[in-house]
Amino acid sequence: MSRILIVTGANGTLGKGASSVLLQKNYDKVYLCDRKEIDWIPESDKVKKIMIKDMAKDEFVNNLFEKINAEKEDEIYLFSTIGGFYSGRIGELEKDKLDLQFNINTKSVFLLAKHFQLFCSDKSGGSICFTSARTAEKPAAGKSVYGASKAALEYLVRTIAIEWENDNLSANCISPIALDTQENREWVKDKTILASPEMIGEKVHELFYNTPCVSGEIVKMPMNIE
Repeated sequence: MSRILIVTGANGTLGKGASSVLLQKNYDKVYLCDRKEIDWIPESDKVKKIMIKDMAKDEFVNNLFEKINAEKEDEIYLFSTIGGFYSGRIGELEKDKLDLQFNINTKSVFLLAKHFQLFCSDKSGGSICFTSARTAEKPAAGKSVYGASKAALEYLVRTIAIEWENDNLSANCISPIALDTQENREWVKDKTILASPEMIGEKVHELFYNTPCVSGEIVKMPMNIE
């Protein structure tokens, strides 16, 4: 039996930081996926790289799983770091920004979960973890569409977890307040609210390690801040 890990959005700040942690864990094969070429790590017997144009389109997500080499006895784990943010009050936002945020933050979740379940139907089991945001439960001016798309993501995760109860599969998501990046450190006054990509990578691995016992959880990061 092999433990196979898939990371989507592996070129982003969260994707790189979390992957650097997950690559040190006990996964036998790792597939790093992004819409752009991944140049920060070379391919090897363990690490494979996949370019996927659009995670909000069924045919591209299906194509991703067609490229994953797995046997029936393998366990499959997927961490999606994909997310998009546009700010603006309702009266200022164009409809295309609404469509774009729901495509990135919600539709991609639906499609990844759908094809993950289909792919794992003849495997030993596995777990999927998505990336939400604390805005989903704490409304703020200028974040209406972003927060709504993340709230929809969290509802999907909770529902998927119920549907997968008897399938040896689990679904969870990470909900940070803000990522610990150089850009965010320039404007965030309270640095204790920041969650590093590496910290998130450790928490994702913990969730995967405890599958399928832990499912349907929205894990707040940092965990000690409501």
